[in-house]
Amino acid sequence: TVVEAGPPERVGSCVLVNLTVGTLEVGCTPGNDGGLPQRFVARVYTSPSHTLLATIEEQEPRFHVEGLTPGQDYLITITAVNAKGASEPEEIDAIRLKVAEKRMG
Repeated sequence: TVVEAGPPERVGSCVLVNLTVGTLEVGCTPGNDGGLPQRFVARVYTSPSHTLLATIEEQEPRFHVEGLTPGQDYLITITAVNAKGASEPEEIDAIRLKVAEKRMG
């Protein structure tokens, strides 16, 4: 039996691995690759305006984003892509970077 290759499945189990004042790191579990090599694309948007800030492409579903503004909300979409198409995006929303505390000695 021959099965035709198709678009990949969406990623799952996305978690914030690291969150600092100006950076964040997201890791996900890849879905089925659809029978072809796949890559992963993350898009970072400001929330609620949905202004695209960055597009990052990686071979593994792990993304490191720098240069973010503390106190700003962000939305990240992660999509698996192969030669046959793209998966449905996985959304991670309501990420707010904390503003650094001021400490007096």
